Amino acid sequence: MIPWARGNIALALLELEGMNQAQSASLTLLVDAAAAVDVAAWASASGLRCRAESTDPCADAYLETFDGRLYEAGFSLSIAHANKQRRLEWRRLDGQLLGFTPLRKASKWASDLPAAWDAARSAIAMRALNQTLRWHGDITRFRILDKRDKTVAALTVRQGELETAGPTSLEAPTVVTLEPLKGFESAAEDVRQAIFDALGAPMVSVSLVPELHAHAGVDVAGVSSKFAARLAPETPAGNALASLLQLMRETLSVNEAGLRADIDSEFLHDFRVAVRRSRSLIARMKSLIDPDALEHLRAGLSWLGGATGPVRDLDVYLLNIPRYQHLLGIQDQTSLEPLRVHLMRAQRRAHRTLVRELDRERYGEFLDWWDDLLERTLAMTQLDLAAMSPPAALPIREVASTALAKQWKRVRKGGRAIKANTRAEALHELRIECKKLRYLLEAFRSLYDDAAMAKLVKSLKRLQDNLGDFQDLEIQQERVRQFAEEMQAGRNPPPLSTFLAMGRLIEQLRLGQQQARERFAQTWRVFD
Repeated sequence: MIPWARGNIALALLELEGMNQAQSASLTLLVDAAAAVDVAAWASASGLRCRAESTDPCADAYLETFDGRLYEAGFSLSIAHANKQRRLEWRRLDGQLLGFTPLRKASKWASDLPAAWDAARSAIAMRALNQTLRWHGDITRFRILDKRDKTVAALTVRQGELETAGPTSLEAPTVVTLEPLKGFESAAEDVRQAIFDALGAPMVSVSLVPELHAHAGVDVAGVSSKFAARLAPETPAGNALASLLQLMRETLSVNEAGLRADIDSEFLHDFRVAVRRSRSLIARMKSLIDPDALEHLRAGLSWLGGATGPVRDLDVYLLNIPRYQHLLGIQDQTSLEPLRVHLMRAQRRAHRTLVRELDRERYGEFLDWWDDLLERTLAMTQLDLAAMSPPAALPIREVASTALAKQWKRVRKGGRAIKANTRAEALHELRIECKKLRYLLEAFRSLYDDAAMAKLVKSLKRLQDNLGDFQDLEIQQERVRQFAEEMQAGRNPPPLSTFLAMGRLIEQLRLGQQQARERFAQTWRVFD
């Protein structure tokens, strides 16, 4: 029985596909599989009759990113199997078909979708698509006829099973869809009412894809990478810090499998962000932690940061290849293909090294120790915390306000000291201080006015973007030179055109860095 069932009917789903709700709307019902579906009786109750047209096998495989980006954007993607053909369908969550295309190869990346599906491609971005649910069974098509044998509506009944990533399947709810034909809306409305009368169903506006996933126990919204901490102002600071670190620890666990399998670059990115957040928090809140535990935590997080760095750096260069091609123009795009191949090979080697690091006993032992530390700290009373470290017993808002004020002063002091002739290292240092401030703001955002914090974070992000462009473009120039040297020293060096293109790319990166430097003064004035 469907958990949210009301008698034999689970829910009534009204899908409006660009039609008038009162007249030609299509109606889709999700009915408990055990309920009696009697199309002939529904038609007869309306003074009509039905004719079964065909019964055919059908299947849909739904695709989504790990963090539910399509769902968040209001879309669904599915591979539809019918009439011995497969096609990729792009829909709104209300069922409206936005586009379809014959499926000739597996669709894993945004680039595998038609160029015209720009909104879907933008939502997916760099994430991989994975199958979340498979719905297979039979679909029976009926015509609803009036006394003159005129078709007034089409009705389909779909029955089958749902399969998730696990080894088992479960019976799917029966899906009944009524499509009125233009000019016969009144007769179709009689059928609609007969269905409601027979099943006792209320008319509820919901979406098919989320409901099917919910029935199968799958959260179509996925696992969000957004940092959302809720802290009470009076919580002892030591307990609050432990709860924040627990969120970061959970992020490592959630992303580890995808990182190991190298499903997409965001698993490692989110893993590393959690490590960096943790390192930044304990650096700003070190008075809240036992000194011995602080040193052990620092060492473990520093090791993880170092172990994951090389793969992430190469991921970033691979993600930047389309941008590099754009910088060089159409004529140079193919010239960078050897660079892409070189980066892919280097990334695979670095990833194997990372997995070996994570397979070491050190990794498991560090995580176990971290879990134990968090469990003990979260269980501490205010008196326990005070005995360990007096600041740890203070209200978190008081401690957070002090930390934010100090970091804010560091950022303002660093930014105001930068002039037109200031060395590049000063901008790099400011970027690091801004990142530390950002992590503090996001960690303690729930303690302050949300609108004010949102405005501050947005302004800080613009500054970070400018500083990040300046530093990243400087590093990229040097790294592209290094890649050229590695490729030249390889067994099969690429053609001269590749090295010429990489030389032009270095010059474009230099110009971009110069422009970022020139934008800093205005960006800082807005922030300050």
